[in-house]
Amino acid sequence: MKKSGALLILVILLSTFVNAFAFSELFNGYLNNLVTGSAVRNNPPTININFPVNNVVLSVNPVEFNWKYIDKENDLMVAYEIQISDNFNFGSSQNQYGASGSSVKLRLDKGDVLYYWRMRAKDDFDWGPWSESGMFVLDTSVKVCEDGTKFWECSEKTSYLCDGGILKENCSECGCPVSSRCMPTGKCQSLTCFDGTLFGSCSNNNPMFCQDGNLKEVCSLCGCPEGSECKSDGTCSKTTIVIIDSEEIKDITLLESIVLFFKNLF
Repeated sequence: MKKSGALLILVILLSTFVNAFAFSELFNGYLNNLVTGSAVRNNPPTININFPVNNVVLSVNPVEFNWKYIDKENDLMVAYEIQISDNFNFGSSQNQYGASGSSVKLRLDKGDVLYYWRMRAKDDFDWGPWSESGMFVLDTSVKVCEDGTKFWECSEKTSYLCDGGILKENCSECGCPVSSRCMPTGKCQSLTCFDGTLFGSCSNNNPMFCQDGNLKEVCSLCGCPEGSECKSDGTCSKTTIVIIDSEEIKDITLLESIVLFFKNLF
């Protein structure tokens, strides 16, 4: 009897130990699943490509690719991959990788071909599916820089020259904007007075005008502060309000108010 009772206790203890071990394994497995995303299913991120699409013809190289990243759990993008190919099934492709962003500029080697492109993104858990494919043609018959300026012509930025496909600041060829001068480096330098006012511009302190590096009072151009008037010599004079016999006389100069004051003394 004693032996059978001891054996029963031993069986119970072994069973408890095994159950505890199994529970521990199950719990650890659950935690691992949480980390890997298999127990709590992760919705993979998706990409909507915005540009270029719909057989657009481009003449600017590098080409700017633009997209929108979407993740239902608001997981951040940790990587993206772009595939570019002249084959619709992407049998041979150029791949570009990045970590974040919504656009990138890529220079392509071949022109006058139909390109296909697609991309996918990765969140903290895994890669999402490939996006729809976009199609575009890179027309290399027109040689232009990235802003559309033709080779060896000046950009609308005035001082920039399209130098063989690269925009370079070259003020000796393209000039400089008003109120700036061309430096030996090829860059334009803004000309200012000591307070930062550009040459040929009014200061924030009316009626000061920046002329050839010097601030001068030119109220005909820059106006006068409130409560003063512009004089013929370009300066501003303060106005006062003088009450004579309970009547207000407004907008008169300080000198005129002094004369009126003494007239009323006699």
